[in-house]
Amino acid sequence: MAKIGGGWLTSQEARTGEEVIYSRLANRMQGSRAVGGKLFLTDQRILFCPHRVDGILRGKQWSVETGDVAGVGVEPKESGKASKLGGGMRDRLRIRTRDGGEDLFVVKKLEEEVLPKLRAAVGPDGSS
Repeated sequence: MAKIGGGWLTSQEARTGEEVIYSRLANRMQGSRAVGGKLFLTDQRILFCPHRVDGILRGKQWSVETGDVAGVGVEPKESGKASKLGGGMRDRLRIRTRDGGEDLFVVKKLEEEVLPKLRAAVGPDGSS
């Protein structure tokens, strides 16, 4: 079976016929810690695969179905939701899920590239 990630990243099983549309290096906020890895957008979900070192150090994989995303937006750097060492000095990608969950990611080209790609995938209600 095919994998998403691999190499220097931990990997997740790809579903039958699932295709990666877009990917970008990212740090996922896990508590006050920024876990390094890569964010993937497929035709079915959004995934995060930590790099192997952070995987060993308890960095967790993450995924959400695109249909379960309630909003994709920007968490301002001055919001206080992360320490300065955990990405708090930059605006972060915020992904809210329909079950009330919220995850933050530090990514480059947030407004000009990442947000448009993710919002196109989750539909018109996906901006927050």
